[in-house]
Amino acid sequence: MSEAKPLTLHDLSTEQRLALCFMVGSDSEAIADELEPFFGTGLGGVLWFRHHFNHIDTAQDCRAYMADLRGRFGPNPLGFMGVDQEGGQVERLPHWFFPTGCTALSYGRSRQLDLCRTVAEETARRLRWLGFNLNFAPTVDLNREQANPIIGVRAYGETVEAVMPFAQAVMAAHVQAGVLPVAKHFPGHGSGTVDSHLDLPVFGNWQPDELDPYTELIHNHDPALGAVLVAHGLYPALCERLGVDPSVVSSMNPGIIVQLLRDELGFGNGLVFSDDMTMGAIGKHTDPEEAALHVLDAGCDVLVYRQAQPLAWQVYSALLKRLRQGKLDEQRINEKAQRVWQTIQTLGAVDRPSFDEAALSKTYCHDLALGWAKQAMAEQHHYVPSPLPLSHKKTWALVAPNQLDMVHYRDDLRQAPPLEGWLTQAGLKPAMHFNYPLPGVSRQREPDGGSGSQWPVWAEHPLDALVFVAFNALLDEAQQRYYQRLVEAHPATKVVLVSVGMPTDGQVLVSGQSQTGMMGPWVHLCLPSYRPASQHALAQWLGAPPKGFESLSMAETTG
Repeated sequence: MSEAKPLTLHDLSTEQRLALCFMVGSDSEAIADELEPFFGTGLGGVLWFRHHFNHIDTAQDCRAYMADLRGRFGPNPLGFMGVDQEGGQVERLPHWFFPTGCTALSYGRSRQLDLCRTVAEETARRLRWLGFNLNFAPTVDLNREQANPIIGVRAYGETVEAVMPFAQAVMAAHVQAGVLPVAKHFPGHGSGTVDSHLDLPVFGNWQPDELDPYTELIHNHDPALGAVLVAHGLYPALCERLGVDPSVVSSMNPGIIVQLLRDELGFGNGLVFSDDMTMGAIGKHTDPEEAALHVLDAGCDVLVYRQAQPLAWQVYSALLKRLRQGKLDEQRINEKAQRVWQTIQTLGAVDRPSFDEAALSKTYCHDLALGWAKQAMAEQHHYVPSPLPLSHKKTWALVAPNQLDMVHYRDDLRQAPPLEGWLTQAGLKPAMHFNYPLPGVSRQREPDGGSGSQWPVWAEHPLDALVFVAFNALLDEAQQRYYQRLVEAHPATKVVLVSVGMPTDGQVLVSGQSQTGMMGPWVHLCLPSYRPASQHALAQWLGAPPKGFESLSMAETTG
């Protein structure tokens, strides 16, 4: 019996070609149930999130799970298996079967390009082995705004020179593995102060050099950049330069996507993805069907939706109706489908890598990530004299964020201890310990309404050391006040300040402390993330600092 002839784009129906312009996920763990309407049409791609893997124990199970979902589409085309696996704060795959990486900023600040390349290569190969062929990375934003609530540690740096070597390394690693890298967030998200997940940002401080990473990747990288994700935002200065309407959102603005990206920057027939169409930046201001029409008309090829039901399927059905009525340009839909189809065929020509069973184990993945975290922390500057190492002989306190309040990290607790558990494994036990709540429901339920005024400072207990783990302190005044209350209650205590999240947390807290005339902190560490491997590395560091830890003077670390 002869083998079935492979599908070509010409074999696809109108319904199937339109479906190639959609990439959807699911808010439910049961992703297959939510995607079921698309089983009969195919899809441009499936977008995977962390909750889809909570019931998966091993890499082998994950690979089989993804293959099963692909099989449910039968003869209908399913293009991309996509994920946001940036590393560090934004990771969708669980630590128990996938080694966790480091935040982009941890590479950029320590200038560890080789480490970044190593992690990217391992990440891309493992993604491909599991069945993924698209990763929404690298983030090539220039982190210009300290109060940016959504970029921060996800950016490699503040300048083009700081960002490009790392972005190029990540891109090359993915292409080699047969995984499509998608550069984001065009035309630049680093100068904003509003999270586009929540509302529409206006990038009033946007600068022209925020386009330079895209220009470099399009013209000076082999292979050239093949895919871009477009942000939802308003760019008045850019629109003025282009001579287009500044009130039109970037993802709906043909001046930004066609005139600028495709023509002026030379992206041509590269693949353009929208950012999530369910974000507040779009959903709060535009009807879903109209938004989809505008985004496609503006030059995007693929509409990305966090959930398939009900929104994505409703929009698909509405657009299909328009297409059949001749109210949607079929030729333009065919051109978009062609770009998707060609990209999928190119990726499919790359063979999957192989891994032995031991390299897929939980222990191997954790140990690999632990080594990366230690290496990322190695090039840090510290104040002296230091209270480290901590020991049972010292009376010390631990203050850390409540991990259950940390959206990006709380699911890690399913198969890993919190920080105090890693400290126990390292033989360390604080005399006092408090997990402060982060802004949100848990803090609002507190008796003082979340001001932090009732959080403990242990003024009656002299401390030899205080370990304070800060998380996005720049955006959290209660956390800032709490830190000041602690150091005021213990003016002679040496502080180990650990920054997680916003890169400027250390400066924010120390600035407030210096205004009181107090010294410190004595040690400032920046964690590569708050994943279990990074917490483990921190615990080991506190118990046994690396050689040469106290070699720098105060002047050398603050100059």
